[in-house]
Amino acid sequence: MTNQINQSDQSGLIVAESGGTAPTSSQWAFLQIHRAMEAYNVKTRWAPGHMKIVGNELADQLADNEAKDPHQPYGMAASPTRSGIRTVGRRLLEHTRDTWWKDKSILMIRSTHGDFEWYHRKFNHEDTSKCLCGRPKTPEHLVFCKRATTHFKKWPLRPIVPPRTRQEGLAYLAQLIDQPQEFETFVKVTNSFYNE
Repeated sequence: MTNQINQSDQSGLIVAESGGTAPTSSQWAFLQIHRAMEAYNVKTRWAPGHMKIVGNELADQLADNEAKDPHQPYGMAASPTRSGIRTVGRRLLEHTRDTWWKDKSILMIRSTHGDFEWYHRKFNHEDTSKCLCGRPKTPEHLVFCKRATTHFKKWPLRPIVPPRTRQEGLAYLAQLIDQPQEFETFVKVTNSFYNE
């Protein structure tokens, strides 16, 4: 049996390979490493990174190559880890939360159903039928509100002059609604859609 020495600049890896506790998400991999280290008498020790230690620069290059063009994992390595599942779940939740309001805003403008004056009158609501500027909430009010017109120079797909008529306002909104990213930009720039 020959002695092998594994040099690493990752202290966490050394602790885990030297008998420390392995994370539950990849414990199977650490257990395999422990068995192989015992069978082949492999020892692990810390080596400072980027110090021209023989083999270390090659290991760094191989790791960089794998990171840029990863091979398809197989066996247990192809199984997701708990941490990976949590990360994907968190990203999906954030994406869903972000897109939900965007989708609802565009739908309310298109259908004129939602937080608008006529809707509140229809259902006899006592308040929330006025914009924060004091004017009635209508779909086209988004472009006529003082809160929006003060930011006119930042409007996406900006017309030469601000809309002056209901027809011009609705035409501009229709242009934005056809390009949801631009509508989102408009809402952010103008702090619109009746945000408090």
